[in-house]
Amino acid sequence: MAHALATMTHALTTMAHALVRMTHVLNTMAHALATMAHALATMTHALTTIAHALVTMAHALTRSHFDPSLSHNGPSLSYNDPCVNHNGPCLKPQLLWPMP
Repeated sequence: MAHALATMTHALTTMAHALVRMTHVLNTMAHALATMAHALATMTHALTTIAHALVTMAHALTRSHFDPSLSHNGPSLSYNDPCVNHNGPCLKPQLLWPMP
């Protein structure tokens, strides 16, 4: 009788230990999944940042806000010109590089 009780107690503690180990495995897998999701979000953020930088550089090359003469054919234009301060339609051709 005592041996049967000891065997059942051992079986119960073994199952409890197995349950704890399985819970730990599931928790580890959930943490790994969350880490991979975070890595994917970080890479997506990096790609959108690079894309934003490229768009900003392209915009800077085509319409310079720092030196009006960089995006126009000829000397610096008046700041009343809509091509310079973008307050109206620009009817002049916009050049990527200044003419020599």
